[in-house]
Amino acid sequence: MAGQGTAFGMYTSRAGAEFAVQALKAAGYRNTDISILCPQTTNPPATAGGTWGWLSGIGVLTIPGLGRFIAAGPIVTALAQTGTLIGALIHVGVTESIAKGYEDEIKLGEVLVSVHCESEEWTTGARVILERTGGRDIAATGESEADRKAS
Repeated sequence: MAGQGTAFGMYTSRAGAEFAVQALKAAGYRNTDISILCPQTTNPPATAGGTWGWLSGIGVLTIPGLGRFIAAGPIVTALAQTGTLIGALIHVGVTESIAKGYEDEIKLGEVLVSVHCESEEWTTGARVILERTGGRDIAATGESEADRKAS
């Protein structure tokens, strides 16, 4: 479908990512279109309840060479298809350089939130929500590296 896209943002904490998911939910985004990915720590969030429990397919998975992660949404399918984090990010539409940057941030314990959108308007709306909720390194599919750095 023309106009489809995905918006991405990084959060320094799980609480920040949860706030973003709540804002996306309140704005009408579907749980099947929102992805999260973060390293699993000794104190993982409850997957059965709360905001993250609303997400589709939440669970713990192992990414070879990187360790155990909590993941939900379309990114889980992309990870299963590609087997690598960079491959999954490229599969869902980011450039290789952006994917490498996101992987580095996730390795440091940050949380990736992404939103698959059915139109350019929804992609723009998701970007705005990610920015307003404290997301960093906001990007959307189809952007160049220069566009990302300018935002």
